[in-house]
Amino acid sequence: MRLMESVIEEIKAETEKQSPPHGEAKAGSSTLPPVKSKTNFIEADKYFLPFELACQSKCPRIVSTSLDCLQKLIAYGHLTGNAPDSTTPGKKLIDRIIETICGCFQGPQTDEGVQLQIIK
Repeated sequence: MRLMESVIEEIKAETEKQSPPHGEAKAGSSTLPPVKSKTNFIEADKYFLPFELACQSKCPRIVSTSLDCLQKLIAYGHLTGNAPDSTTPGKKLIDRIIETICGCFQGPQTDEGVQLQIIK
């Protein structure tokens, strides 16, 4: 829990650093917008660990939420997996991301919501 809170605080701080001054209008919504440029861009690769731990929790609601967040981070280009995997030398983080997502499938007894998120 504290790990997730510290990650959220770190992301907020990074976002505030990159946000425009108060006088400027802010385009977009509260969800992560598609990446258009490197300005206002958060490299989410370093925040993968909490999602990995959530996927290992075996609680369908937590796993489904984590997979949904991972899907959005990847779809919007914030999580690329291009960084080297800190746990396995010679591998990229994307390999660990794929293994984590695939590891959520526990056979036919896997929660339907989790299965749907794996497919996404």
